[in-house]
Amino acid sequence: MTLVVGSGFDTALFRARGAPASNEGIWRVEAGFAAARRYPGARLVFSGGSGALGGAPFSEAETARMVLAEMGQDPRQLTLEARSRNTYENILFSKQIVKPKPGEIWLLVTAAMHMPRAMAIAKKLDWPMTPWPTDFLTGPQSGGGDFWGIAGNLDLMDYVIHEWTGLAAYRFTGKAA
Repeated sequence: MTLVVGSGFDTALFRARGAPASNEGIWRVEAGFAAARRYPGARLVFSGGSGALGGAPFSEAETARMVLAEMGQDPRQLTLEARSRNTYENILFSKQIVKPKPGEIWLLVTAAMHMPRAMAIAKKLDWPMTPWPTDFLTGPQSGGGDFWGIAGNLDLMDYVIHEWTGLAAYRFTGKAA
């Protein structure tokens, strides 16, 4: 069983152009699909509504349905969660839909940088998960990248601050272990 935490799609651009548009999180979708193919018969769950204030008329889950169908995903083994607005809701609402049973093995697919927060939420919600990280931004021997790549380094630092602030906020509010 595999849970893909939303991301991967630009739903506003999809609505404007009528064709799926991906963002840097698309590798989550690919990894979830690959895991589903590796474990035939396993359920693939994609969780993604809209993080936009006030919501969006088209969820990431609906985009995922179209893209995964084009990739060959069996729709009978696909479950979509389209209400969530953040990582906590991704995991909470998905758990309510799939009702995981004791002893089931669930893979949690999300960006490597996002994995600590997602796993802390799953633990708090008492849903045992096995991390299946994607979207790696560094390698084991990368040594921090190009010192002079200032724009890229600032972008990476923004992502790090976002994730650690999110994890601290979720722990402070009791939404993460």
